[in-house]
Amino acid sequence: MARRSNRNRKQRPLRSEKSLPKRKKKGFALQARLTPRGDYTLFEHPKKVFQIEFPSDWTHTIEDDSRSIGFRPVDRDDVALSCYILPYSIDTDLIVESPKAVELCETLFARANAVNPRRDATIPHFAMKADRNQKGLDGHYWFVAACDIFLGLSTYFPDGEGHRWSPIFERMLSTFRIPREMEAVANKSITRLLRKLREEYPDEEYRLEEYEFKGRTRKIPLGNLMARIARSPSNWEELTDDFVESAVKVLYFNQLGNEQLCDVRDEIFPFIRPDSLGGEEGRLVKAEWLANLSVVYVIRIPKGFRYITEPDLKRWGLGREDLHQLAVANLARLDTKAESPELPAEALPFVMVVAGDNMEASRLLNPGLYEQFAGSLGGPFIAAIPSRDALILFPNNKELRRSAQQLVRKDFETSDYPITDRLFLVTPDGTTLAEW
Repeated sequence: MARRSNRNRKQRPLRSEKSLPKRKKKGFALQARLTPRGDYTLFEHPKKVFQIEFPSDWTHTIEDDSRSIGFRPVDRDDVALSCYILPYSIDTDLIVESPKAVELCETLFARANAVNPRRDATIPHFAMKADRNQKGLDGHYWFVAACDIFLGLSTYFPDGEGHRWSPIFERMLSTFRIPREMEAVANKSITRLLRKLREEYPDEEYRLEEYEFKGRTRKIPLGNLMARIARSPSNWEELTDDFVESAVKVLYFNQLGNEQLCDVRDEIFPFIRPDSLGGEEGRLVKAEWLANLSVVYVIRIPKGFRYITEPDLKRWGLGREDLHQLAVANLARLDTKAESPELPAEALPFVMVVAGDNMEASRLLNPGLYEQFAGSLGGPFIAAIPSRDALILFPNNKELRRSAQQLVRKDFETSDYPITDRLFLVTPDGTTLAEW
């Protein structure tokens, strides 16, 4: 653990007094988010460092550029709970088990003349607690660590009033959270990805700028990767490595950006994807579809796909409608194998399209889909595409739709590559949104 520089703190008294009103005004703008919850109010730190609930009839103060937060009854100056961000950087992988973390806390407790240091399970993070050893005052000190944050907390109240204030402080601390777990996972993913980039492409000298890696000749946006990790943080390693295979190595494909239409004509396909993913890959050729979804177009190449952009169409002299017809014709030639799981005799049938090529959902664009499955499912029938690798088909039965909707929504919410939880009606004339 390394102590941060105090240079800025030392320089502060030397600043001109003329800047004081401006600094006060800036500090005043740092407002916490307060959410009433009956007798207690949820406090969310102005910089989203931590959350805690405090009694709704208490007051709070924000000082030192929101590094110090205090909570106290409005009519008492000798009762308070204080939270302050400590100037230490933390090894997020080792903080919970590292003996050095415990040793550091014990050293800091000793400096504050606190006694009886121990672990505290009341706070749902790594936390050490010690008793205040101060004449006339009772209370405790804590050091709390999670993700990249190291915090100090303290309580104090007059001797003999513990029966009144301790239950309140315990209630407050039970709600204490450092909601940065997702940020920590994202940082791990970015670190892992940067290490792989520097190993495989050292000449690029990649550097991180916001959520984008910039090299000498290429840029790698991270928005899609971060969105997938946010949905499945426990799979961050797998998703990061998959990103290297499916996105980064695609970027380095030898013919990228120079393909001739005659060479890739048979490898062009339509892709269904959510509008929320945006167009970070460049000026993608896109067409609005249904339910906040778009159709984009890709070239299938080894280990992934490459999105087709407007410059590609210009280079090929190809119109949008011609591109769409070409892509759909290629899609129609793909195998559309279906699996029907074993079900009880009274259960209504459904099928899942299985191909293993990451284009299962996009097969919903196949104009021959109705003809292929209407015989077994009846027509029109219902389709669901909760994720990129799933196309589920079942009869247009009201009871079945109700139960299937719950399963589709669960798949959508847990998928690494989600598309939509909406249901679609496949008819002889095409596909539309299914009515609720």
